Amino acid sequence: MSHFEASRTAHGGEGKDPLEDAVHLWFVHPEGWKGDEAQARLLSLLSPAERERWEAFRFSRDRLLYLTAHGMLRCVLSRYGGLSPRQWRFVTNRYGRPEIVAAQNRRSLRFNLSHTAGLAVCLVNRVFDAGVDVERNDRLDDPLSIAERYFSPLEVRDLRRRPRKEHRERFFTLWTLKEAYIKARGMGLSIPLHHFSFEIDDRIGISFDPALRDDPSRWHFEVFHPTPHHTLACALGRGPLPVPRIERFLFTPAEVAKVGGEIF
Repeated sequence: MSHFEASRTAHGGEGKDPLEDAVHLWFVHPEGWKGDEAQARLLSLLSPAERERWEAFRFSRDRLLYLTAHGMLRCVLSRYGGLSPRQWRFVTNRYGRPEIVAAQNRRSLRFNLSHTAGLAVCLVNRVFDAGVDVERNDRLDDPLSIAERYFSPLEVRDLRRRPRKEHRERFFTLWTLKEAYIKARGMGLSIPLHHFSFEIDDRIGISFDPALRDDPSRWHFEVFHPTPHHTLACALGRGPLPVPRIERFLFTPAEVAKVGGEIF
């Protein structure tokens, strides 16, 4: 597991694709976007359907989280994909996973978005089946009871043998890993969470129920703690390729102004 440190820029060297041998993980703190001008600029980037959904949120904190997550996604994609943030269009697969429409995706961009109270994250690459999940980790009183409903027997045993004070941290590590995996597969909760298991020691390993027909050796996982109150996991289906670097970047109002100056 790693501490979370943000890099300064997402640009590679001259003529080099920054996603050539890396996966980029962007994150945004909604609390840093409370100014009306910054929010208005992000809102101007959303599609009519996205604005309608934004307006439907009852609470201002939920509207702000949605706005910063989806505004970040559009700006981040424009760093790598050659379109302005307003131009991106999305479709969903049969399981509800959003993807860039094929006509706009000649550069083979792949992304995955996750958000929870206080944080949103976006994982971008060109090569790998990739998923990311982030969760607020300080708001659960009885993690073992939830694990007994959804986790594999192996994972439940792992939790039970630990001191009670360790249950919450271990639960969120496992939960985010499981969510990241099913998102990387693009199949969501159509994959039962108890049909695969994580084992964590000096590395993170995965095993599968035979019904899933997946190969553990093709997967790489990482867990981060971007704040003391959040747990984040990434799943990368790399196949025979080398393990990529996961480079991390902070999305701020200054960042969107920089992007705006370059490609709007």
